[in-house]
Amino acid sequence: MYRTRQRLVISVLLIAISAVGAWGCGSDEDVSPQKPTPPSIPALRFAGVDLIYALRRVAAEAGLLLALDEIQPGGVSPDLARFRIDTDLEGGPVQNALQELKRQTGSFYFKISDNVLYVRSQRSLDEKTGLDTRDLPGGTLKGDIEAIVKWIMQNRPNSFLKVKRVRGEPIFRVVEIDVPEKSSVLDLLLTYAEKADRGWHIRRAGQRTTDSQGRLAIIANTLALWPSLDEANPLPRFLKNDSIVASLASVSKRTGTPICVTDVSALGDFRGWLEFGQRADPQTPARQAVRAMAWGGEDTEDEIYSWEWLDGIIRVNSRLYEQRLPGQELLNGTLKGGHFEGTLPELARWLNRNRTAPSETFLMAGEITEQGPAASLEIARGKTVEDALLEFARASNAGWILVIVEDPPARQPGSTPPHAWTGAYLMPIGVRAP
Repeated sequence: MYRTRQRLVISVLLIAISAVGAWGCGSDEDVSPQKPTPPSIPALRFAGVDLIYALRRVAAEAGLLLALDEIQPGGVSPDLARFRIDTDLEGGPVQNALQELKRQTGSFYFKISDNVLYVRSQRSLDEKTGLDTRDLPGGTLKGDIEAIVKWIMQNRPNSFLKVKRVRGEPIFRVVEIDVPEKSSVLDLLLTYAEKADRGWHIRRAGQRTTDSQGRLAIIANTLALWPSLDEANPLPRFLKNDSIVASLASVSKRTGTPICVTDVSALGDFRGWLEFGQRADPQTPARQAVRAMAWGGEDTEDEIYSWEWLDGIIRVNSRLYEQRLPGQELLNGTLKGGHFEGTLPELARWLNRNRTAPSETFLMAGEITEQGPAASLEIARGKTVEDALLEFARASNAGWILVIVEDPPARQPGSTPPHAWTGAYLMPIGVRAP
């Protein structure tokens, strides 16, 4: 009996020792590097932005460099910029957000490699160019992006690649790259993005023309480096502080007077014609300053814009806007009515969804954040879009700029995607104040 108990105790001890030994060995053998956490984003709300803006914001929030590859179609129309994103993206894996953007537009392919998000428009996939040909010689290459492009042109002269300098964009970094045999220009540029920690934007030449002798000429592909878009609704770098719009914004800020400006796009983006005229704030009372800046000058008797005082706000219409029917149709559309509370981007979304008659034109108002002017409104049925926008200006004591976007009549058939948006950009005038 004693021996039986002794054997039992010994057996239990041996089993325990074996288990401890096995656990210890297992801890050594099973230790492995943890898999990196997939990139993720917080929740993002877009109340009408173009697809390029949405992609840049998603990439920035995920901590990824964006390499954007699109084509410049005939008629100089944008490719991805004509797709409208008006949606709320849930926080979570960046793959889910990209899949949702792709589902809404169907217009791009993407892949994530290391810290680079490569996005290519469907149109550029359908029209592959020499940038995709795998015939580069192998070797080691050291230099900045201009030196690398020069090397590409020497080895593939028909690539027609030109580096585009953009004021305010990141500097060109020198890197060393091992170029595999039979790689493509695209492969090399993606490697540069990773090593230089710089995103880039390719505009492939999608148009051909002839010179004065009738010889075929191809518009060069352009390549521009850009930083991540970490800030919602940023002020574009190319806007000038001495433009008419900037001066009107200065008057509004200086005098505390809401000024509401309507214009027509000059280039198919949110730059209206008043963006290109130069004026300086006269530093006089609001109505006097707006009146002085409206005058066309000695070479013309016409005013650059018309304006009026409307119960505490100043309404400004560019001369070209008043000659365009599409913009007036958008602003004259009637509403179902109801209660609204929120910021200007949220108002744009509300107006798009509450018009009494369906419309193919939309207001694009950027990213919804907690910043910017806000108001609480009771909008009566039958009021127009313009009525609601003016009431928002009064209630929030903040003006706005609305730029109508039209397709140029000279655009070639098929150059604009069939589901591309038309309408107007809407932004607070305060963002334009110098």
